[in-house]
Amino acid sequence: MPRENPDEHRATSAERITDFETVAFPETRGWVGELAGSCDLLAYLPPRVAEMLEVNMREEKFEAGQRLIRQGDPGDSLMVIRDGVVRIGSKDANGKRRWIARSGRGQVLGEMALLTGEPRTADVIALKPVRAMVLSAETLHRLAREHPEIGEVLTGIVARRLGSVDHDALAGKTLGGWLIRRRLGKGGMSIVYDAEDRQGRRAALKMMSHRLVYDEGACRQFQREADIIQSFEHPNIVRMYERFAAFHTYFLALEFCEGAPLDEVLKRRGPLPESEARKVIGQAAAGLAYAHRAGVIHRDVKPANVMVARDGTVKLMDFGLARPVAELPASSDAAVVGTPAYMAPEQMEGQSLTTAADLFSFGAVMWEILAGRRLIGNLSFSELFRLHAEWKPPVVRETLPEVSSQLAEIIERCLAKSPEDRRVDLAPLAAWAAPFSLEG
Repeated sequence: MPRENPDEHRATSAERITDFETVAFPETRGWVGELAGSCDLLAYLPPRVAEMLEVNMREEKFEAGQRLIRQGDPGDSLMVIRDGVVRIGSKDANGKRRWIARSGRGQVLGEMALLTGEPRTADVIALKPVRAMVLSAETLHRLAREHPEIGEVLTGIVARRLGSVDHDALAGKTLGGWLIRRRLGKGGMSIVYDAEDRQGRRAALKMMSHRLVYDEGACRQFQREADIIQSFEHPNIVRMYERFAAFHTYFLALEFCEGAPLDEVLKRRGPLPESEARKVIGQAAAGLAYAHRAGVIHRDVKPANVMVARDGTVKLMDFGLARPVAELPASSDAAVVGTPAYMAPEQMEGQSLTTAADLFSFGAVMWEILAGRRLIGNLSFSELFRLHAEWKPPVVRETLPEVSSQLAEIIERCLAKSPEDRRVDLAPLAAWAAPFSLEG
């Protein structure tokens, strides 16, 4: 099943949301100054924008036991708790209530319904007398159009709350005909859910993070991933069933593979004997060769993006960084994206890429399958950059003498510093493809 990996390097404007300087407001600036240090919404807004919120918000008071927000109601306002404590809970499809959390001073309420256009997902009830600052939906949307920073911060708050291990606002919801069962994984770019449709077909539902909904480049990349996967039909590449927009973002319904990513398999089993390694290498090579024939570079080939299914099938997945060769910039100022420990030297340097960049990554994956450890360890980005500047491919049989000379030569050619020297035909490797047992 698709998932996100934290050791990726992806330079997106969405990262700026969590890089805003926390604002230090003078005490004389009313309630905004009081809450700036404890309120996510205010802490990351420029002072001039926070002042606009203060001017447009009204104060409301609630007694203990009084409801501030009702589950199922339309999202007509945003609230910030100025004083007091509230309890937050929701009812499931059977009417059973579950209390999720207690919140107080500085808590932002109602942003999910406002941003997504969906009904309120929870009840909010005052446990003690509460003072709340309230902003109407109409005013919020007007201010967000005039001040994009508001939308960026709100989407950042929503993104943190979706995909929560303890409680996810989408659990049990049906979106685009898919009933969401549980969260599978969460990263900076997306959240992946286990879901099924009305016919019982299971899918890995990949939702673009709300952090990115105002990032035009990220939205284009998400749709490009959908275009690429939708055009593929190969047993060693995860299939896409459909795509749709919902909850103020975009979703991909992907083939659900019951099994484990290759990195987890290697952690559990250690290095694979060559006879077993060839089965995995062959299937992965078949999928990668198919993508290359279609003119697509994956740009993030690594064990975490190779799924090993329980039926013995190996599938290449996560084409979130993939690009058609024809669309890649020809200059040397290309964005550096991918997972540094698996990047080719030219990819690390931001040079123009060919499918040879994927061959380098694939060489590092083959090494890891046979050695049971990464070829390149945990180094900083600057250390990796220096390593690649002086890169020399390893002599495989010096470290792994049990590996055949044939496979060792293939790995060494894949790991050549110059793209022109990575003359490797994946077709003969694909001929090794065979079912691989997860159990060993």
